Amino acid sequence: MSSRIFSVIGTALTKVGVWAQLFTVVREGGFEVAAREPDPGLQLGWLGPEDLERAHALEPWRPREQVESWFGEGQLIFGVKDGEHLVGRTVCDLKRFSMNGMIRPLENDEVYLHSACVDPAYRGRGIAPLMRGECYRALRKEGYRRFYSVTKFFNAPARRFKEKLGAVEERLLVYFDFFHKWYWTFTLPLPGRKANTGSE
Repeated sequence: MSSRIFSVIGTALTKVGVWAQLFTVVREGGFEVAAREPDPGLQLGWLGPEDLERAHALEPWRPREQVESWFGEGQLIFGVKDGEHLVGRTVCDLKRFSMNGMIRPLENDEVYLHSACVDPAYRGRGIAPLMRGECYRALRKEGYRRFYSVTKFFNAPARRFKEKLGAVEERLLVYFDFFHKWYWTFTLPLPGRKANTGSE
């Protein structure tokens, strides 16, 4: 289905109170991303509760309570700082894969990567691939080997970005929101790929 056709259908559904979206489930870290020296002044590593306000400032439209919950049990936040300024972060859920009501527990070596963000003022400086690659390395040091994320199906730049980092798209998520009261997500095999019968 082309993005244009899906957009027309999505607009029609929205008029009657139904929102639809397509996502791909992505297995990341298929190969070791070449390490490179960060720009002078940049520091990369795990964030702590003292970084809460800076993590929220990257996307102030998010509820503060949501960002605060990331610092709770079962999640880690990997960040990039320029001095005292946080310029990027990736949230790593170690407990569960959770996306629009679709939840499953993670195995001991699995991580769900979500809510990655880079300060718009720093885009074009290679922050995103640097952060992702260093995040993989930091997680591997902790014993994690399988990394998952989701990407909007029609977001071609995001899909290409992850592909360059060794990501493999495993399946398609179809998400429906009915009147902001009921939610339904189901999975389909991606066109041209065999269904994965093992665990995600």
